[in-house]
Amino acid sequence: MSYQLSSVQAIYQANIHPMSKIKAHLASLNKEQAKSISGEIEGAFFWYKKNPQWYQGDAKGYKTSRYWACLRRVQRHLLELMRKGVFPPELSANGLVLERGTWIDGIDSFDRALSQNPDWKCYYEGPYQSLWANQRTLQIRCYIEGDILTLTASTLEQWQDELSEQEAWYLEHD
Repeated sequence: MSYQLSSVQAIYQANIHPMSKIKAHLASLNKEQAKSISGEIEGAFFWYKKNPQWYQGDAKGYKTSRYWACLRRVQRHLLELMRKGVFPPELSANGLVLERGTWIDGIDSFDRALSQNPDWKCYYEGPYQSLWANQRTLQIRCYIEGDILTLTASTLEQWQDELSEQEAWYLEHD
């Protein structure tokens, strides 16, 4: 988890009218960071509704009704931006488009699902992680203890370079 909500809280604390600066901060996020902060906000509201006594008399002053109203506005604005698709994708160090996800059914189910598609080839399989690649779609999928990273290359050369790096990393850390 990236803990993006703390950056919004810092802006909130430092400004009397924080929304314009918060909106500017949100505009600097990528797609995965936006999804992360949205989840953090939902989590904050969940716990606030479940146990409001936890937030009474907060010394930092950002757990007031004004704070929650601001956070609700931030969430609405964020969801609107996500709906419009304005956030750029997250890029890996090598420039591949990176998407994060989860797989709750375990590694065996993940491997079985990918093995049913003849385009996917397994390059590494361990007890808690696996590496799959699809040359037709130029995608690489990494499963690590329930987390999935999908890397999408724009060229075959970029895909091959990334796959070689990933394979080497898995073999080195086996």
